[in-house]
Amino acid sequence: MKVNVALMAHKLIADGNLRGVAERRTGRSTALALYYISRAIENPGTEIVVRDHHDSYAADVCLRNRVREMIHKLNLQGFTCSQTSIRCDFATIID
Repeated sequence: MKVNVALMAHKLIADGNLRGVAERRTGRSTALALYYISRAIENPGTEIVVRDHHDSYAADVCLRNRVREMIHKLNLQGFTCSQTSIRCDFATIID
């Protein structure tokens, strides 16, 4: 059985199933970062705007920094990061 982890993480966040858990250290921002990276891989050449679940500019900046850091630590190649978005610059094979 094939499992799309990014889709599952996005569904948890979208459904609000993580609400009510402690405000900090819930993993929501990390799940969002992985979600945005997977969206970029699934849609090569498309700008993916990165927004955090907190409604603030500072949170958006922190999440974009987390995405950049994860791309670097995972040694992912072919990504372009701008002030507000990420893009995967090569074609990928998606099952």
